[in-house]
Amino acid sequence: MSFQYSSYRKSAVSLWSVIFRLEGNVMFAVLPLCIVNCLLLALVEYVRRRYHFEFSPTGHGLLTLLVSFLVISKVNLAYDRYKAVRQYAGQGSIALRELIQMAIAVSNTAMYNHNNNHEEINTDRAKELRHWRLECVTKATEILDASLCILQDRSLAKHFAHNKALESPP
Repeated sequence: MSFQYSSYRKSAVSLWSVIFRLEGNVMFAVLPLCIVNCLLLALVEYVRRRYHFEFSPTGHGLLTLLVSFLVISKVNLAYDRYKAVRQYAGQGSIALRELIQMAIAVSNTAMYNHNNNHEEINTDRAKELRHWRLECVTKATEILDASLCILQDRSLAKHFAHNKALESPP
């Protein structure tokens, strides 16, 4: 099972390729709302010119404040999600590292006699313990690699970003 790691920096070689990238783009979801908004604005402008009335300038300031609050709250939400994923990935890697250290300690303790001369027990048991230790390290490394690949997969990232449940494979 091989995974292809990609970096944002590698995809950001050209500014235009980043701007016009379709994957993860919300343009198609937002475009109908923008068209409706433009039509409503044209209707309001038509009514304003036809019946000669003006709007209060404080409304524009209030709307600016509201939009800036929404933008800031979205950025904070994205940053909080980033911090949570980073924290959980760090805790997972620390737990796996401690698991590997415990496997090494248990196998070393079982491999040697409890007296202080550090004589190794029979070679079959030592080979079996070394194989078990290697298997523990391999499985922990595979778990960490799978976790990182899930976090880097863009299709799964969409599910995580929108808090949607993952679909089970057929």
